[in-house]
Amino acid sequence: MLAGDLEGAASLLARAPGLGWSRDDHPGHVLFPVLSWALGGEPPGSLREAIAAPLHRPAGTVLEVATTDGLEEPRLDTPAVVTVLRAAGVPGSVRPTIRSTVHDALCAAASARVHGVLRERRRRRYGHAALLVACCVELDTDRAVRWAADLRERTRRFPAFRAALDESLGGVKA
Repeated sequence: MLAGDLEGAASLLARAPGLGWSRDDHPGHVLFPVLSWALGGEPPGSLREAIAAPLHRPAGTVLEVATTDGLEEPRLDTPAVVTVLRAAGVPGSVRPTIRSTVHDALCAAASARVHGVLRERRRRRYGHAALLVACCVELDTDRAVRWAADLRERTRRFPAFRAALDESLGGVKA
């Protein structure tokens, strides 16, 4: 992302598994918000604002002291992800030629997340999966509405997920 390889980042996200988003080595929890932010910013009240919120949190502060094996080691400030991305010029770097590639990767990641949580019956994650789908619709309403409707139809055996999806889609800001 910082080197301007949005296609590479999108490819990595599209290939990521639907489960494991809470693990540090899963690209979804960072790349999905970053790519959706790069495509459309985070207008106030939008779903993207909620998805991008973790990008604004700094990882640590100068006053924080790490303790390892009883030894205290001072840590330096770690800037928020958004600060680093802005400094690298990422917001303006999504060329129209790759916009659909990045959006397709977001849809692929959202689909994988939906299928993963439904397959394993992870009901507490239904809302997150539905939010990802709705974010894709918010970014490109024309293309993604049909995709989301198809996804909703294919998940008819999961009324709790469909309710979460309907709720998330109700928050879409065009």
